[in-house]
Amino acid sequence: MDTGNGLPPVARVREAVRSAVSARKLGPVAAEIGVTPMAVKYFLNGGEPRPSTRRKLEGWWVGEMARSADELDGAVEAAALTLLLRDLPDAERPARFESAVAYLEGVYHAAGSVPPPWLRALRAKIAAGAFDRPSA
Repeated sequence: MDTGNGLPPVARVREAVRSAVSARKLGPVAAEIGVTPMAVKYFLNGGEPRPSTRRKLEGWWVGEMARSADELDGAVEAAALTLLLRDLPDAERPARFESAVAYLEGVYHAAGSVPPPWLRALRAKIAAGAFDRPSA
């Protein structure tokens, strides 16, 4: 899993899977992810997952982090938006990512609210060019 494009680093996903398996057992975690227990074992042993398994792992990770994070820092949100926009052409993705962030900022402003820290973090990452690389 690539870094620098909004997706979580593979080590971060692997650690989350390892922690979940430790707490809940292999079978139930594999079922949550939507893969076989053997696919989870392969991943935990350092294997590079197939693209379809990789998408499932990334989607599961976003859900896990959203449920467990007390305060989000933009990483989970960046991964979620990246996953939602993944099927767009590579050349379009950075601009559409920025459009989605702008839309969310507008939603907060229209409601008379200040955008939350995670949204400001996404804006800062966009300004720094963090999402200019297409995802794999």
